[in-house]
Amino acid sequence: HNPPPQKKSTMLSLQLKEKISRLRPRRFNVYCVGAAKTGSTSLAKMLQTSYRSAHEPETEATNQMVIDWLNHSIDQTELQQRLIERDRRLNLEVESAHPLGYISDTLADCFPTSKFIITIREPYSWLESRLNFHNKFHPPAWEQYRDFFWTSRHTGYAPEESCLETYGLCSLDTYLHQYADHYSRVLSLPKYRSLLIRTSEINTSIAVIAGFLGVDRKTIEPSHSNQNSDKIEPLKEIEPSFVNAKIWQHCHKIITQYFPEQIHRYKQQH
Repeated sequence: HNPPPQKKSTMLSLQLKEKISRLRPRRFNVYCVGAAKTGSTSLAKMLQTSYRSAHEPETEATNQMVIDWLNHSIDQTELQQRLIERDRRLNLEVESAHPLGYISDTLADCFPTSKFIITIREPYSWLESRLNFHNKFHPPAWEQYRDFFWTSRHTGYAPEESCLETYGLCSLDTYLHQYADHYSRVLSLPKYRSLLIRTSEINTSIAVIAGFLGVDRKTIEPSHSNQNSDKIEPLKEIEPSFVNAKIWQHCHKIITQYFPEQIHRYKQQH
């Protein structure tokens, strides 16, 4: 059966864009692989004016590939093949997508000239943002991913955090385990190919980013993130010592190495 005219036109348009994209040399190849809610959207926007930049392209297909890999449904050879085909199709210079953090070691092997920007957010601030997003937003394209990394791993609530159930959220252990696991992977990337940036310092790191990518800093624009004023604050309904103990349990290595000024906040609970 022939596709309808509108679909055929869309297919031709995509094919044309793909051909044009291939004719334009790639000036660099960088992946932003920090955890979700750490500035990945901002990074993509900062570079999109001057470079071929995308935030979470081919969302469902990419998420399925990551889940297939973590479920051992595909082997290393097939993962590499999918990544190479995907790269040829997208031909991006900047890809900002936190799911790629789970396969970042394979990305590094597949594309030896690629670089990685790792955005990292202080755990308490990250947890607040993660809880807000999961409470307010339920994008269909992310349902399977959310179930795989959070819902299916949730095993119940401690009495101290029972308020999370009323918000339709998982336990603190579930979220913080995912955060720590994500960074255990991306922080193992080769240091000479990686740039670590605190989320709070993204806008003040333009010169550093430009130097890392070997480009003119004028080609990178400051980020103007939207602030969400309609927030829930479930962490304020939980005893602070319980929250801090959970964060320290899962994230003490990250806090000690990357947020040492916050150590006293967590250790005073012990």
